[in-house]
Amino acid sequence: MKKIKLRKMKVVPKKETHCKITLPPKGCGFFPPGVCENPVLQLDEVGAISCEGIISGRILCDFRPLQGVTVNLKSSFDGLKFEDDTPVTDSTGRFSTRVTVVPGTQITAGVKITATAQVGTVTLEDEITIRVDCIVCLNPLLTLNPIPDTVGCRGTQLTGKLTCDGVPIAGALITFTIQSASNKVIAAPNPAITSADGTYTAVLVLFPDIDEIITITASTMIGGKQVSSITRQVTVLCVKCQNLSITLSTLKRNRISCRAVISGTLSCDGQPLANRTVSLTGSPILQFLPSNPITDDEGVFTSVIAVDPGTPFQPASFTASATVDGKFDSVTVDVSAGCLPARPVMTLEIPEGPVTSNGGKIMGQLTSHGFPLKGVEVELTTSHEQVLFKDSKVVTGDDGRFAAYIQPNQGIIGTVKIKAVASVGEKKKSVRKRIRIGS
Repeated sequence: MKKIKLRKMKVVPKKETHCKITLPPKGCGFFPPGVCENPVLQLDEVGAISCEGIISGRILCDFRPLQGVTVNLKSSFDGLKFEDDTPVTDSTGRFSTRVTVVPGTQITAGVKITATAQVGTVTLEDEITIRVDCIVCLNPLLTLNPIPDTVGCRGTQLTGKLTCDGVPIAGALITFTIQSASNKVIAAPNPAITSADGTYTAVLVLFPDIDEIITITASTMIGGKQVSSITRQVTVLCVKCQNLSITLSTLKRNRISCRAVISGTLSCDGQPLANRTVSLTGSPILQFLPSNPITDDEGVFTSVIAVDPGTPFQPASFTASATVDGKFDSVTVDVSAGCLPARPVMTLEIPEGPVTSNGGKIMGQLTSHGFPLKGVEVELTTSHEQVLFKDSKVVTGDDGRFAAYIQPNQGIIGTVKIKAVASVGEKKKSVRKRIRIGS
């Protein structure tokens, strides 16, 4: 039998394996990605402190809280005291301290609270402006005046008064709390500030597509006491227009003689629409001033229709129209319109007594068929070369009236003739008067 010789095998010891620590992802847990690059100090907004309150804030770096940072707090008003003017940030980066106001302090606005801190080589700073007080007030009273039962899109005013022991309080912040399911109602401004007589004013503002019942309460902190008004309940309604309606007032005998004033109302779903544009169009002989009137708070619009002098009377019509939230409505009125040839009438008013070297005022009016003539030039002259008008040519206003000043030289005594002449179309109208001149 053949023998097989075995070779000796070298045994290699197994290499030792050590545990490896795998770091968490960058920025996780207690392993920040690097040094702080963008530290930020933020003071919380306060608004007002009455007798006592809290000043707080936080420090972040690269959007992460910084713990153990000392914050230095200062006030521009000596009557505000910090319980701890060097608070230290906690694990959430926040800091806070209690503050008190010296008793008897009247409402003081513009108090600046400054916070500073050092993070590495960076100095951080933030500042807020507040009002402080600690007046003696045994019986504070805050009222909120009645509000209409239903408020439309244009909103309404919120008014009331703050008193302490019967004395009006000025400069207090009045905050409005509105309970609304849709959150489509706000008060502006909020907070409001009381005036010298203790009253305040704000506006209830509605956003579109709201139909609900809300409650409103006014409140403030005065003399260290929280005081609130009674809570008012109101229906707010501001939905897109469904039933647009435009109406026009009736013209007397449906007749326009030279000019006429027209008015109308724009409403939707029974509610007047304010600050809306109405378009006026009509027959070629009709002129509208203005042609696109704006509705007032009651939804009312007005305009003047004018017809040129010399236009024979004839059938005409005009239309008022408006578009709101995609809804259109219009109304047309048939009239008889014209304007007889101009028959200018001029009046001239002179001073009752003598006109001295100090001067005097001459006034007058130009009309036609009882209507004032606007924008017509009137020329004024005198019969004496030393008695002159400061402006010899004047123009009539909207009411057809004009005025000029006459100026005699020193030492002139007697009676002087004055003459006013105006041209209306092809017709001229003149008026003469005598005035007395005295030193």
